Amino acid sequence: MTTRLAGRLLLAIAALHAALGVWLGRGALLSIGRAGFFDALSLHSGRQLWFWFVAFAAPLAMLGAALARGDVRPRTGWLGWSLAALAAAGVALLPVSLLWLLFLPAGLLIAGARTLPPAPMEWTRGEFSISTDPARVDAAAAHEFLSRSYWAGGIPREFVDRAIDGSIAFAMFHEGRQIGFARVITDRSTYAYLSDVYVLEAWRGRGLALWLMETIRAHPDLQNLRRWMLSTRDAHPLYARAGFQPLAHPDRFMEISDPGLYARMSSDRPG
Repeated sequence: MTTRLAGRLLLAIAALHAALGVWLGRGALLSIGRAGFFDALSLHSGRQLWFWFVAFAAPLAMLGAALARGDVRPRTGWLGWSLAALAAAGVALLPVSLLWLLFLPAGLLIAGARTLPPAPMEWTRGEFSISTDPARVDAAAAHEFLSRSYWAGGIPREFVDRAIDGSIAFAMFHEGRQIGFARVITDRSTYAYLSDVYVLEAWRGRGLALWLMETIRAHPDLQNLRRWMLSTRDAHPLYARAGFQPLAHPDRFMEISDPGLYARMSSDRPG
């Protein structure tokens, strides 16, 4: 079950819960104007039962909407904990709806979902698309290009696989074929390093690289970062259009570099 499907199911449950609560408490709701809100709560034979059904619908709807958007970032954690607390109160005070017994572990699971990777995103422009879905990334195609690039020449395939797994990968497609790629190494809070950017030679000159940069910079998990970094030999004009500038204080930066690593690894392999 995907995150978005779970959100839609929660939205449906919220609607059913609200409708059931309104139906059970229709008499009490109609009497609010005459008897006042708190007195009206107990007018129906089910007493506060209808109110709890309606009350539960609100956090369910909020949570369902967040998950349906693929939003599992930290701010949804409080929704999960609120749902768990409300479920616990419902079970303790009025253990009538069996759904409440399901909401308690569901709330705890959703609160923990804030640690999960964000749901994949996709953008389209004409016949081209960009996706962050790891299942769609063609690691073999990325390795084919990177292994002959000036910055990662000779990189082993397993290194590319691990690099993709440990970053946010952006794959560009044309009719199902991967024609471009980039990845961002980030903590999603303060820092991001842009790496392994390419568009295949046959597709250059169409503005696709700039679109890829704009898409990366607009990703919701890469907002309000204190610093972005990259390294390039000859693509400075492209990155300048995406907002990058030369280091303001290069004397403050240091590195550990091993440019011959992959060549040594290749020569050490048997056969």
